[in-house]
Amino acid sequence: MREFIGYHGTTKKRAVGIIKNGFLPSRKSTEWLGHGIYFFDSKGWADIWARQFASNEKDEPSILSAMLSCDENEFLDLDVHENMKKLEVEMSELFSGKNKSGHLNFKTSSELRCAACNAWCLKYSVKIFAYTFQGVKYNGVGFPTYNEQRQFCVKSKENICSVREESMEDEDNAI
Repeated sequence: MREFIGYHGTTKKRAVGIIKNGFLPSRKSTEWLGHGIYFFDSKGWADIWARQFASNEKDEPSILSAMLSCDENEFLDLDVHENMKKLEVEMSELFSGKNKSGHLNFKTSSELRCAACNAWCLKYSVKIFAYTFQGVKYNGVGFPTYNEQRQFCVKSKENICSVREESMEDEDNAI
């Protein structure tokens, strides 16, 4: 059994609905790790996301924590080189012929990545994906700083329990 604590950034209004009714999986065609419910392994990143999202929604930010769990064979960590390579090879083969014949047209690499993760879930019954996304920001005097965001994509709310609201970070202490 694999278990993780995940942090989900949202708004106060949505947090109330999630606690009452559970999470709804995102179905956008450009999701990072396919369709699902997204969590960070860091409360700090959830805090940043919650503040950005709440500002856009004209609401207060909220962070929810939850226990994420699945059987060992239902978890795929794409930070493990062999896992990423297997996904790349198998999904490239699956999609290459379809792209040439015109049956599947991906407008962006994000759509391709989302479709690949969704197809992998169907083929291998993956319930939770994990991957660390890399980012670069430049500080006030031009030096690059590197950020890592480890995200979990949970495919079904049955793999999520013990949801509770967390306190927000002091804005100056967020990542």
